[in-house]
Amino acid sequence: MTRAILSAESVLLAGFGQANQAVARALRRAAPEISGIQILAFDDNPTATSNAEELAVELVKSPDVAQLRRLLAASDVVLPTPGMSDYHQLFELLDSEKVLSEYDIFAALDDRPFVAVTGTNGKTTVTELTAEMLCRSGIKAVAAGNTYRALTDAAADMEVEMFVVEASSFQLRHTKQFQPLAATWLNFAPDHLDVHRSLKSYEDAKSLVWGCSQHSTERSATLPIANADDLVVSKRAPDRARYFSCAKEADFCVSDGWLIAEGEKFAEVAELPRNRPHDLANALAATALTLAAKGNLSAVAEVLGNFSGLAHRLQLVAEGGGVKWYNDSKATTPHATAAAVSGFKSVVLIAGGRNKGLDLTPIAAATPTSSDTRSSADPIEAVVAIGETASEIGLLFAGRCPVTVAESMAEAVRAASELAKPGDAVLLSPGCSSHDWYLDYQERGNDFTQKAQAAAQAQVAKRAAQ
Repeated sequence: MTRAILSAESVLLAGFGQANQAVARALRRAAPEISGIQILAFDDNPTATSNAEELAVELVKSPDVAQLRRLLAASDVVLPTPGMSDYHQLFELLDSEKVLSEYDIFAALDDRPFVAVTGTNGKTTVTELTAEMLCRSGIKAVAAGNTYRALTDAAADMEVEMFVVEASSFQLRHTKQFQPLAATWLNFAPDHLDVHRSLKSYEDAKSLVWGCSQHSTERSATLPIANADDLVVSKRAPDRARYFSCAKEADFCVSDGWLIAEGEKFAEVAELPRNRPHDLANALAATALTLAAKGNLSAVAEVLGNFSGLAHRLQLVAEGGGVKWYNDSKATTPHATAAAVSGFKSVVLIAGGRNKGLDLTPIAAATPTSSDTRSSADPIEAVVAIGETASEIGLLFAGRCPVTVAESMAEAVRAASELAKPGDAVLLSPGCSSHDWYLDYQERGNDFTQKAQAAAQAQVAKRAAQ
């Protein structure tokens, strides 16, 4: 793989968004023997704007098949943009041996150590936690990859001692050389079936986080860290794996109200600002990764004791009239929404968006199925359905609880405010992507937050006037 990059005369960037622009910058920063490489690119968006000229990249917009063939014939190496679907015509024309990812570029150009995090849910949180834990341990670490700045951009900072890579299946699936010092696979649930050809291919891509090398038959040097409570992850874990668990004894586990690392108590669960089951699993995974990277347990405990969560992830954003409003816009899969709902006793759920080819029924997992009457254990008091999947969401809850369809976030917040009673939580946890109404989940979450705060203030004013 390294030889492929260093000996290549031309590279084709298939898609020229943020990720592949970062690759172009890395190649231009590289040593003289590679910085003069010819960089070709195409983007299916005819209105795409970029700095192609500044980076001396030949960019073709909306290429037809003949143009694609020309670009491929002129290229030694091809890097598909992370979210490019397996069904894209590029892959019908391409020799798979030519395909690499940004991780391969990093491996060719930089020999500094890194650890990695993957999983359907929780990646960003564990990546952030691990980077902070390492920094508190005296190791200059930086979070990179996926929703962060690209790994190849982060590598421009020569003072960084350790990278914490949020590794997506989109990039892992094309990687030929990936050898983190240690890597954790947090969990697995159906996702991204609009990109991967099958659930199996998605799973296979995730498993590559534990190390892969196209040019070596030796056992990976990566320390695997696996979730013992996830059947898929634990089944795929190598024999040498270390495990974390919230439900059983493991190398990193919960016992008698404490978090335990290799037999040592280090944080009392009741004292943690974030202590729901998924929070504890994230904390244990980050702890295991930090210790594998030579961080220390006192730094781990300090970070967890002050961690209140990340934006758009079960974030309390407003409170008024006895109702709390939570932004969980990052929940873009049905399983993530089900997990979020399970943490509440009484909730008005705002759900829906653009489906990623997934079965949406897990969103209603907390809803009783044996009768038409609501169970006292069911936390969902009402549902506001939004976006392209509004009708599907509505059908999931029909006859179980009140359902309102909203045509905008303003309408959704207004409906939720009318449905919520004192003691309820209003939860935006869509279970779908944001790309029907918004650019990304952050924009969706910010819009919800702004409108939720206004609704909460209105409730306070209404009560004061009564």
